[in-house]
Amino acid sequence: MSEPGERSPIVLDTSVAVKFYVPEEGREQARELLSTVESGGARLLAPSTI
Repeated sequence: MSEPGERSPIVLDTSVAVKFYVPEEGREQARELLSTVESGGARLLAPSTI
């Protein structure tokens, strides 16, 4: 469980990362996630190959 004020970790899948840049189904949701991360509302966890 997260502590108050701690950002929630989200594991990033490659297919979602692609949607940050490629206009395909689900892109709006992926961009919303990116905005949440950029505003400090969450932190991403991803393999180094991403």
